[in-house]
Amino acid sequence: MPQRPTSPAEPGAELRLSPAGLVAFAVEIAMLVLLAVAGWRLGGNAALSVLVAVVLVAVAVVAWGWWLAPRSPRRLARTPRIAAKAALFAVTAVLAVAVGLVVPGLVFAVVAAASLAWSRD
Repeated sequence: MPQRPTSPAEPGAELRLSPAGLVAFAVEIAMLVLLAVAGWRLGGNAALSVLVAVVLVAVAVVAWGWWLAPRSPRRLARTPRIAAKAALFAVTAVLAVAVGLVVPGLVFAVVAAASLAWSRD
């Protein structure tokens, strides 16, 4: 019996990363790093800084895994998925700029926007 082709979202599918995919992955990691640093800077003391950093990263990871991850059973359709990614990226950039990470926040915003435009996702 011939095997049917698998999509990248199916278990056992072959993983192929394009340059656009690598940039998208780098943007996702940068988002988590910027959220952690912004959260750290928002806290008034060490304990609160750690808490805010962890909560910001956790919210982003849960949202991404719930609605945006390729293998999520609750993955949003293409248009709302792109809008959700854009919203997460925009919030990250605004938070970064708000806590004094102006250049990293602006660079992130530009690269994230370019990644969304370049992506076929």
